[in-house]
Amino acid sequence: MAEQEERYYKISLLNKWFAISSIIFVLTLLWMFQDDYARKWKEYQREFRQLEIDKTKDAYLVAEAKLLSQAEYAETMYALDEAERALDDKYEKVGALKARIAEKEADSFRYTGEYQRRKSLYDEIKYLYEEAVAHHGEHHNAEQLKAEMQDKEKKMNELAPKMQGANQNLKDLRDELKPYEAEKKRLEKEARALMSDVNVLKSKLRKVDPQLVSIGNNVDLQNDIYEVDSQGEFGATIARVINTVGNHIRDLPVLDLSSPYYKIDQIVVPDVIEDLNFSRVPKVDRCTTCHLGIQRKDYIHEDDNGNGLLDPEEDRNQDDLLQTVEKPFRAHPRLDLFLSSDSPHPIEKFGCSSCHAGRGRGTSFSSVVHKPSSHHQEEEWGEIHNYPTENTHPDWFTLHHWQRPMFPTKYAEAGCFKCHSGESEIDGGEKLTLGLALIERAGCYGCHNIKKYEERKPVGPSLTKVASKIEDENWTRNWIKNPTDFRHNTWMPKFYGLLNNRHADERNDQEVHAIAHYLYQNSSEFEMAEVPVRGDAETGETLFNSLGCMGCHQISPESSIESTDFSSNDTDAQKKAKIEAHRNTMRVEQGPNLIGTGVKTSPKWVYNWLKDPTQYNPDTRMPNLRLTDKEAADLTSYLVTLRQTFKKTNVGSLNKEILSTITEEFLEGSKSEAAVKAEIKEMSSDQMLAFTGQKLISHYGCYGCHNIPGFETQKPVGVDLTYHGSKMTKKLDFGSVQEAVYDQHGHIKPKSLKHLSHTNHSWFRQKLLNPRIWDTNAIVDSNTEKIANLDDAKVVKLKKFTEKTRMPNFGFSDLEVEAVVTALLGFVNEEALSSKMIPRTPENVYVERGQSLAREYNCTGCHLLEDAGGSIKPSITNWLAHFEGRDQNEAQVVTNSYSPPNLIGEGQKVQTDWLYSFFRAPMPIRPWLKVRMPTFNFTEEQVNALVRYFSYLDQQDFPFVDDLKPKFTTEEYTNAKNLLEQEFQCIKCHIKGNQMPGGSPANWAPNLAMAKQRLKPEWIVKWLLDPQKLLPGTKMPSYFDPASLTAEEQDQIHALRDYILVIE
Repeated sequence: MAEQEERYYKISLLNKWFAISSIIFVLTLLWMFQDDYARKWKEYQREFRQLEIDKTKDAYLVAEAKLLSQAEYAETMYALDEAERALDDKYEKVGALKARIAEKEADSFRYTGEYQRRKSLYDEIKYLYEEAVAHHGEHHNAEQLKAEMQDKEKKMNELAPKMQGANQNLKDLRDELKPYEAEKKRLEKEARALMSDVNVLKSKLRKVDPQLVSIGNNVDLQNDIYEVDSQGEFGATIARVINTVGNHIRDLPVLDLSSPYYKIDQIVVPDVIEDLNFSRVPKVDRCTTCHLGIQRKDYIHEDDNGNGLLDPEEDRNQDDLLQTVEKPFRAHPRLDLFLSSDSPHPIEKFGCSSCHAGRGRGTSFSSVVHKPSSHHQEEEWGEIHNYPTENTHPDWFTLHHWQRPMFPTKYAEAGCFKCHSGESEIDGGEKLTLGLALIERAGCYGCHNIKKYEERKPVGPSLTKVASKIEDENWTRNWIKNPTDFRHNTWMPKFYGLLNNRHADERNDQEVHAIAHYLYQNSSEFEMAEVPVRGDAETGETLFNSLGCMGCHQISPESSIESTDFSSNDTDAQKKAKIEAHRNTMRVEQGPNLIGTGVKTSPKWVYNWLKDPTQYNPDTRMPNLRLTDKEAADLTSYLVTLRQTFKKTNVGSLNKEILSTITEEFLEGSKSEAAVKAEIKEMSSDQMLAFTGQKLISHYGCYGCHNIPGFETQKPVGVDLTYHGSKMTKKLDFGSVQEAVYDQHGHIKPKSLKHLSHTNHSWFRQKLLNPRIWDTNAIVDSNTEKIANLDDAKVVKLKKFTEKTRMPNFGFSDLEVEAVVTALLGFVNEEALSSKMIPRTPENVYVERGQSLAREYNCTGCHLLEDAGGSIKPSITNWLAHFEGRDQNEAQVVTNSYSPPNLIGEGQKVQTDWLYSFFRAPMPIRPWLKVRMPTFNFTEEQVNALVRYFSYLDQQDFPFVDDLKPKFTTEEYTNAKNLLEQEFQCIKCHIKGNQMPGGSPANWAPNLAMAKQRLKPEWIVKWLLDPQKLLPGTKMPSYFDPASLTAEEQDQIHALRDYILVIE
């Protein structure tokens, strides 16, 4: 008996487990296929495909209806039918012709073939004969070969006439047939041209909707689209069935590897390398997997662009459909600048995440690291209170550890800075440009190192001679404590009354005393001349409004400027208009609002400042208007009548006890407690004020914006912002700040209270709105992104005074905060590839330098430059209406004639030597203008940079070399003079030397006698030929038609130019 085999398992049990695991494996496999088939990006592609079908079907039907309604199409089709009937009538003759052509083609082929055969035989014998003669002389075989050759040649020549005759007969018959078919072909070509749009749409519809689901059971339309005869055996139904079956099979799991409809689309940018910790790989963006219409002009949504890039009729036809297009399918609103192949940023060279950041390799909504722009959007997406809500994006969650999440939509322009950091005006980056302008205007680079602004001068006035300027120290104390109480639109920020010191008013007053004491104690004397003549305030007001002062200054007791903050319904065009309106406001706020000049300073100081600002502050940006003594005195008399005062600010008296406490706080870090108390006991009030004032100025970083004695070599007090956009979120201190959703009664909704969203942009925004917020337990309203109730925000951190946050509050509006945050997010530690940047040629570098100087010195406050600026024009209109007595409508019409000149095209217009001299010593070019070009305190480098900027901006050679030396005979000179003065009557408007034109100054034009030194000869020719092309809207008339210019007119233009260049 065999031994029983020992086993440690049961076959039946194993079979059960194998069965269960097999079932699990099969189910898992099926689940895997289903999960892959139902991926979100495939849903988007299915939706987009259906959208394409609907669009194409609608467009096809509209195009077909439009075609059938065209009289030209009906006439062509009628003529085509007539031509076909004419051919039918001549069918027998045409048929006979075609039969004869076929017969002659056969004869021609037979004769040609036989001829070629005989020629080949002849060529063979000829070769043998020539070889025999060459190698053997007159060999007996040569004679035989010669006879054979002549025989073959004879037979070949006998056939040549027959072949030629057959070919000629064939040509004649074909020529006879041509007239019968030429007209039909011409009409068919015309019909095809008329039907080209319809045929394109028909072909597209066959491609995107092979089974013709979109047109239902319309058999006639199916037959038309598939171009199947309705009497045919199969028709469109068979084609539809075949395509439907093939379409479904092609998209099944596994089988979709062959040629799927739905697939991941990726863009590889090989020269942009991503550092993925342990490997460096080319950038790969898969954004177009979902954003399928991103490059399609026919998917531009009207709400995305108020400029209407679509054809108006096309826009109307597509309107209903485009209104329902989801965001993933809409086109980029600025295809002229981005993504399209003819834009500066084609998608194949830049990708998407190069600008928008995020994880380009992702294929789901979360894996690409989308970031919401607002709480409302975050709630829509699905993550609020740490759990998904109903009706939200099912696959959105935050990838917290991805270092570069995608910029929220409202901050998307931040990605421009990396490549355009040297530019001041960024096309397509208007919000970023505004943010940079705000950083410059607020002087952020004074307290924070920013590499872009390392060479900038302090933005605030010099305080080295403050005691001579502001004799009333009490005014200075009130100003330090609350500047907005005196001047509502000041750029001086608030240091006191903020979240972490608003309840310490007595202490704040002692700090103010100390700072003011230090400034006045260390102020040097400013030697001022007496006002030599009595001024007239009324004349001074006229001068202030006419000389151009309002290009940089305002006299505005109350804010009269409408809010430029964005609303939720604003289109891109409306947002752009609001940004430009804000830029205009900033230009006329380049200098201070002068509402309280008479209270702040003395007439003597104002007079000396107006006469020569550099005497008081050599580094000032305030230019010299070259005022006469009387003009300066009149302006002074007017300005000191402006006596705006502080409304409620009043600094308390000196309190030595509190002052001692402040002094102790600054001393205790370096000395023992006993030593500190002993030293304070020995200090007088003045000594404590001087010591504490110096420490407070250093603590708050006042020297960042002002020149202050004793702080000439101090470093910036704030953190370095050069790469602040790359700062890791975990390194930002969010403190105890929370956020919550409030109901309409101001109560926190249940379960909505949580920590403030930990993102860079949230931190930046709150820091700009309330710089001291991180010392409190404030609760931010999630919807408004502002502190819900300031009274509830308490200081929670037990810090020493020197450890508290100290950034002042600039009072930024929502739009300004959004713009500055955009700029800060763009300050990233990523080096842009040279291939993606504007080439760093000397020309481009000088253009960027010139743009920077133009903005620093506010050239666009008066002038239109690179399509921006001219902000002074409303004040010119106001001057004409209120001081010159013109009707408001008339004043509006002639404003351009009395405004500073348009500087667009200045580089191709004026000579470089003249422009250099003009910057150094401006001279009147348009004597009728009251606005005066001032003298700026430019350095040599700055003047040369500006001259090169204008030249290179217009692609001009630098320096300009004038090699034209006009020469005239007496007769030529007389004729040229008559052309200018008599025929074209140029001197009716232009000044000529000392000869002034008649009529209103509004119609006058520059002095022609200056042209020789000022204008480029080539520009004069272009200007005379077509002034509207160079300066659209100019009042200079056009005397010539560039499209039909005669030789005589060319001679006239050159004669005028040469004469202008010799006027003395």
